Amino acid sequence: MSYQLASAQFNLVVKGIGTANNAGTFRCLLFAGANGFPKDPSQAKQFDNGTLASKVGTCVFENLPAGTYAVSTFHDKNNNKDLDTGLFGIPKEKYGFSNDASKPFGPPDFAEASFKLKANSQITINLK
Repeated sequence: MSYQLASAQFNLVVKGIGTANNAGTFRCLLFAGANGFPKDPSQAKQFDNGTLASKVGTCVFENLPAGTYAVSTFHDKNNNKDLDTGLFGIPKEKYGFSNDASKPFGPPDFAEASFKLKANSQITINLK
């Protein structure tokens, strides 16, 4: 029985609430550790270019083993594959992290945004 649990695969649906509109792409990065979190796609376990409808972005990650993960996401309004920033690096596009983790100056740590995946799940992120 423990072999079945160890080999179980789960799906994770990420909903981003409050996109600016339905133009562009909703992008999600899924991390299985602190390396690269929250913005280095080369360190992400998976990434997904999700869908947009009714100002809600949706990303789907499939066949994930049980474990600890964190998600970073943003609404790429102009489809340039980057989170556009302005003065002092302040984001110009809506973004968010799992657990709605945030810090006053800069992104949250992996530990603040992390969650345990033990079953098929859906998480909601309120975009800032």
